[in-house]
Amino acid sequence: MNEYDTPCGEKKIELANYSNELLDSENNIFDINEYIIRKESKIIYKNILFDDMKIPFHLTLKKELNNGINDIEIINCVFEKDVLINKEFISLSLKNCCFEEKFYINNQYNNPDKVIKIGSLNIQDTKFNANFKLHNSEIKNFVLKDTDFEKNADFFKTKFLTTKDIVFHTINFRALALFGETVFSEYLIFKYVTFQGYSHFREAVFKKGLNLEYANIEKEMNFFGIKELDKKKSIENTNQETYRIVKYQLQKVGNIIDSNKYHTLELEKKRKKVCNFCDNKNRSSLDCLVLNIHKISSNYSTNWFLSLLWILVVGLIFNLYLTNEFLSINLFKYISLLTSKEDFSSNYILFVLNKVILGYLYYQFVTAIRKDTRK
Repeated sequence: MNEYDTPCGEKKIELANYSNELLDSENNIFDINEYIIRKESKIIYKNILFDDMKIPFHLTLKKELNNGINDIEIINCVFEKDVLINKEFISLSLKNCCFEEKFYINNQYNNPDKVIKIGSLNIQDTKFNANFKLHNSEIKNFVLKDTDFEKNADFFKTKFLTTKDIVFHTINFRALALFGETVFSEYLIFKYVTFQGYSHFREAVFKKGLNLEYANIEKEMNFFGIKELDKKKSIENTNQETYRIVKYQLQKVGNIIDSNKYHTLELEKKRKKVCNFCDNKNRSSLDCLVLNIHKISSNYSTNWFLSLLWILVVGLIFNLYLTNEFLSINLFKYISLLTSKEDFSSNYILFVLNKVILGYLYYQFVTAIRKDTRK
């Protein structure tokens, strides 16, 4: 038994050195069954230091996969060389491990369109000191918690096809976090996750919503081209704070049109909160009234046609009330801001009411046009 200063900067006690064929200090061969356990189609690696092996670990693992092993569990192991997995397997579990060099699943250097199907991927209490890649894979069960990515973490084109919430729990992304073209089939939650570097979700698909409420975001996030976050299922699950974050991140990169869309969703979430009369804590009658008017008049300053329609409706109502005619030439008096009190039969209250309503609607009309046309 030996004690090692591992690349992860911590002590690993009772690690067998795989490169020395599991020899102890007196060159006696350990009982290999203590460290490599085979159970039918499952293999368990436990308490091993993989350092300067003559045969890289990924080739050893490839041999095991070719021999019918498809369930891999790695516990309390340290890897000082690359780990590359390019063959399909049913289950991979990493617990309390450290990877000093690259860890790639389906790196696709030779076959960029290859898809790897994974039944279960479970990563816990693990540290990746170099680049991590999980490319173009389909995963049915996924767990990722208490893990540090010191360099880039890349989940390009991976599909998380789980049947329960997808949770990234207590994760540190120190560098780039890349989720380009990734598909999340269930509600995606980043809980106590820190994004210290840049991250992007370019063209990612959120089928049942996103939660960034408990995420710590230190640099820009790119949400360009994301899909289905504005669909009914996603809207049901996604909270106001998440829509605010997405809106803000889109604004930071100058994507004004898309940011307006998520601003609308943010306000809609707020409206439902303050208008929920079963919620005494967040309920607000005044805010509820203002947001409902804002929604009805212009869909939160995003629909100029709706504002224009309401201007016409206001004119028709005043015209009918003052002239007893639904349509007449007088209609234009009551949709103009320039008419005088005499045009309202000297009724000062009707005059003021008309101007206030029209002033608000014209403001909403101009704002809605400007949101989609400003630089």
